[in-house]
Amino acid sequence: MSSPRVSVVMSVYNGAAFLGEAIESVLAQTFSDFELLAVNDGSTDDTGDILGRYAADSRLRVLTNPQNAGLTRSLNQALAVATGELVARQDADDRSLPHRFRRQVEFMDANPAIALLGSDVRLIDHKGRPRLRRAGYRARTPLGARWQLLFENPFIHTAVMFRRGVVVDRLGGYDETHPLSQDFELWSRLMAGFDACNLGEVLLDHRTHRQSISGRRDAGIIASRRANMERNIAIQRRNVAAILADDAFADEWPPLWTAINVPWLAAAPRNPARALSLIDGMFRRFVERNPHAEYDADIAAHRSQALWTLARYLATRDARGCAEVVFSYWKHRRRTRRYRPNGAAVTRP
Repeated sequence: MSSPRVSVVMSVYNGAAFLGEAIESVLAQTFSDFELLAVNDGSTDDTGDILGRYAADSRLRVLTNPQNAGLTRSLNQALAVATGELVARQDADDRSLPHRFRRQVEFMDANPAIALLGSDVRLIDHKGRPRLRRAGYRARTPLGARWQLLFENPFIHTAVMFRRGVVVDRLGGYDETHPLSQDFELWSRLMAGFDACNLGEVLLDHRTHRQSISGRRDAGIIASRRANMERNIAIQRRNVAAILADDAFADEWPPLWTAINVPWLAAAPRNPARALSLIDGMFRRFVERNPHAEYDADIAAHRSQALWTLARYLATRDARGCAEVVFSYWKHRRRTRRYRPNGAAVTRP
């Protein structure tokens, strides 16, 4: 039999509560040329029984770990046996919209230079109801994604599709020294030599709940999350140094921006308002190295989000600094509202 176009990679550990919904959302795709590789990572709940209910569908292949190996190692196990030219990720508590794979495959086929493609998501709660809070902005262009890489992971892991030849054959898959945020480390390596972007449309329901990896803040996981935060800062330092070729920004920016975004985990910075001048300085440096970035609507949209994030952080900590950021935010919005995605300004008639 010929290999499928797409290999869907899913790892599950004690995920019985939402696993059925996740599997059905994959099997119901309008694009049907795929295999689903589900790794039962040492589950002790009903995960195995739920996977067994779908055994009659030949597209499902189950890999079983006798003991919990962790997400990173499980994903690499699945990638090692994947046969599809393209690989789609999905978590075991999320739901892909029926047209997700079709839209991503169409885009990858039309844009062979894109090695990694993400999408927007809709946030849902444990009952599958849409949350009022929206997911953050995700860059639509390769240039915008490189700019966003200075701040955070430009991609939502569970919503990506990538070329197996790049991620597995060229990059060697996920780095197993990263038990969390393994995707941020991998995408950072990928974007050093390949293009990546997001589709500007919602293709997945991303479930956030207390038992999800990103949602847990219990005492038992705090220490590992702090260790992972330090790894992320190290990755971000490398990204800033490579993209801006400036060690001063690389040393100062990552720990400051991390403290602003995860105040419950990181120590409070001495001067958080300093972030405003750093954002402006990094943008000037980015434009020096990428002239088309100056009028790019994608980058302008992300800068607006970054400024608003900073303003919200300062609101209860530094009233004067917050006012300066809010003024900068509105001035930036007025100046950039006529920018085009290809980096050109719309001239007034």
